[in-house]
Amino acid sequence: MIERWENHIAVVTGAGTQIGQAIVKYLLNAKLKVVAIEKRLERIENLKLELPKNLQDKLYPIKCDVSDQFDVKKNFDWIEKNLGGVHVLINNAGIVINGCVDFNMKTDVMSIMHCTKEAFKSMKTHKFNGYVFLINTLAADHLINIPNRSYNVYAPSKYAVTELTKIYRQEFRNMGTNVQITVVTPSAGRTTLITDSCTKLIEKEEQQRANDIADAVVMALATPEYIKVDEIFVKPPKMEN
Repeated sequence: MIERWENHIAVVTGAGTQIGQAIVKYLLNAKLKVVAIEKRLERIENLKLELPKNLQDKLYPIKCDVSDQFDVKKNFDWIEKNLGGVHVLINNAGIVINGCVDFNMKTDVMSIMHCTKEAFKSMKTHKFNGYVFLINTLAADHLINIPNRSYNVYAPSKYAVTELTKIYRQEFRNMGTNVQITVVTPSAGRTTLITDSCTKLIEKEEQQRANDIADAVVMALATPEYIKVDEIFVKPPKMEN
């Protein structure tokens, strides 16, 4: 059923991270056109050079600060004008910063609200049966405990993602659309979001590969429209609940 998305437009935020790049590659291989949104644009440009020529033409790198609603609107307006709208949105952007409440909330929560607002507006205008993904983490239920560091704001910011998913699902339905929403909840992975001080924690918990998370996104897209996939958990078999 993934064929129904062929040549449709998918937007991936935080596309320069390990998880983001994996999602971009999986979507391109599934024959979607992908808009890769990233502040560090060189990461997407380097990724594009690594792709086969036929996939390079389907990748559109965009530099955007997703925590800035005006920057988000400007870039989604460009997508609307040049690519004809948004069919799929993967909210993957996120960050872990020691004790920085404001920046964490802007990137982990507000960016989702900014991007989902613009993507849903496009889906509703064009009457697309679109799909919105929120990439979360098991940190929504577990505090990160590292001596002499305070990452605890990361957990409530990710818990907010869980609640946003429920709210969006209700709003999409109440507005008479068939836009689906799924939250993909992996254990904290070895991405560029994780600082060196987290390395031992990551290794201890046997974190899942970015490819598995990308595979979960494609699996949900391939599910028949009449089946609703609310949440997918991605974690190593040995990891406790």
